[in-house]
Amino acid sequence: MSLLDILGEEEGANQKDDALPNWVNKDNASLGAYNAINTLKLEKLSYIKKHNNAARYRLKGPYQITQKEVINMISQGRTGVFGAGRNSYSEALNKYLDDINEELEIKKNERIKKVGLRALDKKEVIKKAQNLQQEYDELKDKKLSDFYDDLLKKMPLSDIKKLGLQ
Repeated sequence: MSLLDILGEEEGANQKDDALPNWVNKDNASLGAYNAINTLKLEKLSYIKKHNNAARYRLKGPYQITQKEVINMISQGRTGVFGAGRNSYSEALNKYLDDINEELEIKKNERIKKVGLRALDKKEVIKKAQNLQQEYDELKDKKLSDFYDDLLKKMPLSDIKKLGLQ
């Protein structure tokens, strides 16, 4: 799945939800904040898609949306938009931002999740390698013995007697 696919899915989901949440109003800053959060979400998703190294996620800034980023995008005061009790939409906006950040955290964890041998601890990797080596040796011995059996079947009886194999 490419970055464009993910961004397309997110944009498609946003277009399907053209009906804005009931707390979003075009007359106040809630619409600008809502759109800013969705724009930042796409940016953060593209960052997550590009980076699979856990060291890139030590700080939450590159993959989480902060109130400050939203405020800078809409050029409003922080307490005016996110201040609890100051307006009718601030609690719902904070909850929406938290939900988006939880979703980004889940996507980040899926992205850096270890797979294959990296997911196993050292003892399990050693045990698996030993088992594979043992299976390989058994197959090699079996193939070699099959080869000698076929050789003996095809060899003339006089040669078998000369070699003392019978």
